[in-house]
Parts: sequence; structure tokens; C-alpha cells
Amino acid sequence: TKPFTSFNGDVELSVSDGIINPGSIDLVDGTGTIEVVMSGTGGQQILTARAGGKTGSIVFNESLLDAIPGNPEDPVEGSIPEIYFAASTDYYSTGHPDLSGADLSHRIVIIVFELGTTVSEANAIISQHNASIVGGLTGINGQASGILFLALPVDSHAEMESALEDMRSDPHVSIAVQDILVGTEEIPGENAGNEVEWVWETTPTGGNWGLELCRVPQTWNLNAAVRKSGRAVMTGIIDAGFEDLHEDLVYYNLTPGNEHYHGTMVAGIIGATYNNGKGIDGINPFAGMTVKGVEHTSGSVVITDRSSAGQVYISNLYTVAKTYDQIKVINVSLGYNWYLFDIDGTNDPAAQGLAYMQGALLEQMLNLLSFFRPLPIITTPAGNESNQGFGVQEARYASPMTNAALEHGVETIIVVEAVDHQLGTGSGDAVLADFSGIDGHISAPGFRIQSLDLDNNCKIASGTSFSAPFVAGVISYLLCLDPNLTIQN
Repeated sequence: TKPFTSFNGDVELSVSDGIINPGSIDLVDGTGTIEVVMSGTGGQQILTARAGGKTGSIVFNESLLDAIPGNPEDPVEGSIPEIYFAASTDYYSTGHPDLSGADLSHRIVIIVFELGTTVSEANAIISQHNASIVGGLTGINGQASGILFLALPVDSHAEMESALEDMRSDPHVSIAVQDILVGTEEIPGENAGNEVEWVWETTPTGGNWGLELCRVPQTWNLNAAVRKSGRAVMTGIIDAGFEDLHEDLVYYNLTPGNEHYHGTMVAGIIGATYNNGKGIDGINPFAGMTVKGVEHTSGSVVITDRSSAGQVYISNLYTVAKTYDQIKVINVSLGYNWYLFDIDGTNDPAAQGLAYMQGALLEQMLNLLSFFRPLPIITTPAGNESNQGFGVQEARYASPMTNAALEHGVETIIVVEAVDHQLGTGSGDAVLADFSGIDGHISAPGFRIQSLDLDNNCKIASGTSFSAPFVAGVISYLLCLDPNLTIQN
């Protein structure tokens, strides 16, 4: 993991449940190989490495199930075991017959059974494909479907497609879709820069033009009223990673050691410490941020800075929202980035179909979550797909999140387009950024946005990744003023 990329010396190993032997590994320039024996109760484990004041960890499953446990005649939804899905890069590859450049899984199927399917009927499907259970969310009998992650013993996309076709033809299967890797929604390699002017003006300009355009300083006139009320709104962020210790950020970090500038920038936009004379000012001084850095997929295959969609949108989002049920707003700034793989996401039937099925899967997860807590408001980017070789692109195909909102009507998700500020162009002087996906719900600043980088620095970047947290920050501030507001009003 990242903390040890250049480390030399002995690293202590431990697991969350049981014993690992040997309990250390020697690294040379961050690399080492060792065979270990583990003993424990099975199921989800966290392997932690510690040395030199640094900590890194990864979640995995110690043992695999080849069947859903329970009475064969019980409804399957309530019998699916609750297992956190931890992806490996060995599960993913390019070369899909229809989406050749994208990192689709040739191994992982995410499946939803029709309500009322029995354990024995579900296990017959698992057995038919010699599959192993590698993740799951337990449903509610007769009310909410569970979700099952299966690893198939296949090594090619052709074999995977054959298995998917077979599963989808079974009347007990509602959804069967392979996993895919997703990445951050920013314009790569462009518009990076050093800190620019951070001065408050009536005409939006400088590094804080986005806050000025959104009239954020005017909202701060209400800060005294919020302080008097004692309210704060717990705001969640699921992203590629975060700076552990930043002088201008205060948050509860669920993944120490998983550092990445992208999540740090998003967190800065929402809730960088107000008026402390350092870095920048975030939109909501009372954001109460809880952040979750998604695990970068590990394995013998090297795939840089991309994460499993199933892990992000199902396991991570469900676990964070259910565990921290006081979170009212969550920002997730990740997506497919079809254009990076020379795929026309808006007009390619395979891309449309995959997005639609994964959107339906996310809808099922949120339905299940709604039985345990009121759903949080989720902000997500409209994607940076437009004019990257295929003309203007529709936001609904940018990610499972946008598809759930725009194709399946999930009201709790807000899809955010990006705008640029150009004087003299009309009311507000805001124009749609040429890279932004269209037909989202709302727009916000997303071009040359200044926020926080690693090591207490600032960074300028563009992308709908940075538009979505503008909306998350404003919503969380409004909820501080009136906690009874809903997404409808």
C-alpha cells in the first residue's frame, strides 16, 4: 500500500481476527514477498501493516463460500451472508468484445434474485456455475432483495458473457451484471497549477470564483445563527483517498494511510476550515465530514488509480451510510470515464446496457438501505465525457449513480453538471463547461477550481468531480439552517 512504496526494513503484519504467521515481512524499496499461514474464524478480515509510524491495510475474505447457508426452502434474500466485497485486479481485464478498452471483470458477477426465490433455487444457480461467494448484502424476506457477489472460475470475457446470458435467462434472477473499474471524474493532466489569488470580490474571479458565483460568502452571514443553534450536519465523502493530516481539514478518516489528492480536493470544497488564514475556505463551516477512501484494487495485475464499481457503489456506500446513520449528505465523485477507453458512452449499446444494469443494481441497494435509515442525499458528477472525441454526452451513462438517478428515478441522487465563469455571457456569466455531461439536475462551478492538495498545498483542477461537492456543501449548510428540509423542497 502507498505508505510503504519506498520503505526499507521490517514491517509488522496483523489481522483483525486470529493469527498470522510469520507476523512480519522485510521490504526493499517497498517490495517483498512472503507466504503466511492464517488462523481465524473466517469471513471478512483486515490485514494491517505497520512500520516507521505508517499504517496500511487491505480488506479481504479469509474463506470462500460455495453456497448460501440456511434452510433450503427459506427465501434467499434474508439468507445472503453480509460479506464486504474486496476486489483484486486479477478479476479485471481489457479485451471485452464490445467494450474493449475498459477494465471489465471477467470473474465477478453481481446478482440480485427475484423476491421469493428459495435458498435451494439460488444455490442451484451458484452450483451450476461452480461459483464462490465473495461478497453480499443481506436482504429482508419478502420486502427487499439482497445482493450477492460471485466469483466465477473463468478467465475470459467470452466465458463471462456466456455465464451472464445463462443467468439472465433464469426466472429467479432479476439482475446479473459483471463488475467494472471506475475512476475519478476530473480532466486528467490539465489545469494543474499553484495557489492563485484568494480574495473576496463582488465579481467572481481568482481561486475562489466558484464560491463567489454561488454566493457562498453571503450565506456566511448566517453563521452566527447556526452556531447558536448548535447544529452541524454530518457529511460523508467516498473518494479515491484523502490526506491523513492536513492543517486546513478536520474530518473523521475511515481509511488512515490511503492518501490521494482527489478526495482531499473534494473535502476542501465542502468543508475546509473556515477563516483560519490557511489554505482555502470550504462552503460549510459546520460540515462535520466523515470520509472513506476506496480501496485501490490490489493483485498481481497493475491497474493504477481505479476501483471496483461494485465495491464503491454497493459495499462502501452501503456500509458507510448504514453504519453512520447520522450522515445526511454524501458526495461520490467517481465514474466510468468511457472516453479514456475510446468508447462513446452515450451511443454505444454495450455501454448503455452496462450502465443501465448497474444503475438498477444501485437502486436495489438503496431500497434495501431505506429499511434501516432515511436515505441520505447523494451528490454525484455528470461526467467529463463531452467533446472528448464523441461530441456532447448524456450524464445518465456516466456512472451507476447517474444512471440510477436519471434512468431509474432514484430521487435521493442529485447529478451535477460543471460550469465555467465567463464575463459578459449573460445572467450569472456562467456557461456549461465543454467537457461536462448534460441533462443532469443542476450545475455548479467545475473549471479551474482551487482546493487543497497533499502536504498542506493547494491545487487547481477541472472536472465535474469538483462541481458535485459544491452542491453537497450548499445542501449540508441548508440542513444546518433547517434540518427538516428534504430533497423535494
